[in-house]
Amino acid sequence: EMVDAIIADECQKLKNTKSNTYKNFKRTFKKEIFRNEKPSKIFLSGTPAPNRAYELYTVLNQISPTDFATKKYFQEYYCGMTYNIDDGWGYQTNTAEQKLEELFHKIAPFTHRKRKVDALKDLPDKTYQKIMLEMENSEYQIYEDIEAGVANEFVEKPNGNPLTIMIRLRQYTAQLKIAYVLELINNILETGEKVVVVDYYKESISTLNEKLGDIAGLHTGDIDVEERAEIVKKFQDPNSGLYVFLGSIQTCNYGLTLTAASKLFIITLPYSVGEYDQVSDRLHRISQKNAVNIYPMIFTATIDEYVFTAI
Repeated sequence: EMVDAIIADECQKLKNTKSNTYKNFKRTFKKEIFRNEKPSKIFLSGTPAPNRAYELYTVLNQISPTDFATKKYFQEYYCGMTYNIDDGWGYQTNTAEQKLEELFHKIAPFTHRKRKVDALKDLPDKTYQKIMLEMENSEYQIYEDIEAGVANEFVEKPNGNPLTIMIRLRQYTAQLKIAYVLELINNILETGEKVVVVDYYKESISTLNEKLGDIAGLHTGDIDVEERAEIVKKFQDPNSGLYVFLGSIQTCNYGLTLTAASKLFIITLPYSVGEYDQVSDRLHRISQKNAVNIYPMIFTATIDEYVFTAI
């Protein structure tokens, strides 16, 4: 069947040219299916570049392959990215070399931005309130041991992945937060409210799901799409008996409506402000009647504070 236009919602899913989503999109919308030589293409997204400017390339290339011809040129010229052959890290970004203002003016003719605050003027407030936690001395000793162990490993293996230290420390703090989250959830359930809890790591939310039983629903990448959709539907139903929504940040950062709750606990923060806002906006959207409270959980004097400051 011939078509005149494409309208693609949540277009940030196309950011990775190696992903199956992008390949299937290219395969489906070939030149042969268009009625006109220059079909209309409309791409919609709340966060067109969730993490870095280079994620804009795939959509811009679809809109204007002449202006944005090659990924390599886009990354190097506009995004200040160079390929580091010596250390084997792949592309690295030099912020001093970025030409983001020039890129902004370059894409202006192709874009139309509508802010949520302008479109949804009756939406209730959204507030962020840090929950500061402190480790026991024994817990902090383990934290320091993990930090030192990985640091030593990194010194001995200079070509190792520097993200290893961050991953191990964040996984450890996530496990320590489980007891705190359970206490907070129980306090909220006593008021009859529903609550959403998300984490970067599925191990912690899976543990919470085991401890909470039937009143909780698990929404992670291990669960098929149909079952995840059913969990969302049950959570939104006030009579379903599902009071706690437990999701991974990777599966809860776009497209979902979780307005049955007005409180969100984030166990491990994402690295980018785009993901942070996308997750919180699952609650703060059309049909939300109550003020939304976002609670990032942070252990003092740990990597949690560095990540929170960065975003």
